[in-house]
Amino acid sequence: MLTEPKPRKWFEEWREPGRFFRAADEGVKIFFVADKAPPQYLREAYVAGLFARIWRDDGGSCEVRVVPEREKFPDAQLRAGDASLNLEVTMALREGKRMFKEWRDLRAKAKQGEIVLAETSEQRQASAREAIPRVVGQKADKHYAGQAPTTLLVCTDDGRTLSAEEMARLTEPWKDRFEAIYLLCGMDVVMAWPTLCVLRGKEPF
Repeated sequence: MLTEPKPRKWFEEWREPGRFFRAADEGVKIFFVADKAPPQYLREAYVAGLFARIWRDDGGSCEVRVVPEREKFPDAQLRAGDASLNLEVTMALREGKRMFKEWRDLRAKAKQGEIVLAETSEQRQASAREAIPRVVGQKADKHYAGQAPTTLLVCTDDGRTLSAEEMARLTEPWKDRFEAIYLLCGMDVVMAWPTLCVLRGKEPF
């Protein structure tokens, strides 16, 4: 049963990935049911929580949190044993795409009985090839000049149509601007840099 979403303060505490992600997922659904865009902290918590679940499934226990608002940077953090990742969350969407608006429009069309054709694999590949380097470059230019590098987490559904090797090539120009570049694609995470590998989640959405 849907209730009020948990406040930002709840997500600022270190938590186990499953509980953290479920709370973010439920919060996002509350806004979607009400046809409202979720606040930024919930969107960042959703992405960071899903990333942490995949990290846990692939490599072992960890904790995750959204960074307190007063700190402003980075968006979220993950810690696992001696490892600690500062996460900057961004979405790789084709230019001009407004994801929530498109979902809302698709839902309205479906309610009216309209048939909406899905994008082809070629269209999704083209979208990912344009969006991934653009948003990584924008994030590098906007946030990291004169600052210590951090881990960049790019969330993209279209990325699932590309190979891990291609995603590494798309992000190569910025490999020295970040401690690591991760791309979240469904239940997989591609670590494009510094070492190419794929982390695989085990739990369904």
